[in-house]
Amino acid sequence: MFDRSLTQSLIDDLSPEQRGATAALALTRLRAMILADQRDEVASLSTRQVMEDAYNYCMARATDHPSGDSGVLRGRFEELLGSDEFPIEDPEDIEPWFVEVVSTADYAVRVWEQPEASGDTCFNVLLSAYAVVGNLEDDPDLPSGPPLGQWEFDRQVADMRALSQQVSVSELVDLGAGLAQTYAARFMAYIAHHQG
Repeated sequence: MFDRSLTQSLIDDLSPEQRGATAALALTRLRAMILADQRDEVASLSTRQVMEDAYNYCMARATDHPSGDSGVLRGRFEELLGSDEFPIEDPEDIEPWFVEVVSTADYAVRVWEQPEASGDTCFNVLLSAYAVVGNLEDDPDLPSGPPLGQWEFDRQVADMRALSQQVSVSELVDLGAGLAQTYAARFMAYIAHHQG
């Protein structure tokens, strides 16, 4: 289960940059689902592109590489999801199973955009990522699978503790790669069952 108190305590001990790295790592694992299925009808090109651009932006910031301005990316999130004041309840350009993933990417970018609010936003990223994989785990139409939600939570905790010990982001990406592929495989099973 998602331990809110432990998560918040670990986030509180991180710098804004480490919180951004934590969010980037969670986004990296979810990105594997977007990459897993390349059928045009699953997600529009604009949805795939905004996810990829969000990933590139967050990882560039997390690894101290030039990232460019997030302003254009922010505008594209608003086109897909609506603004904070006027969110789009059922975005037309995003298939339902991608809405939470795209929203998580939005939060991940915000961690970097708003360092003064990075604690709350990082928490939202982690909770959202946990919910995404937990929903895949709990789908009643699929055979019982591994405890993806618990594995994601455990990876998040391990990432935060490692970042506080100055472990590199690239090393943590590698450590989470197998988990990302497990999510992708479960997502493909979901697609195969529900889309035929």
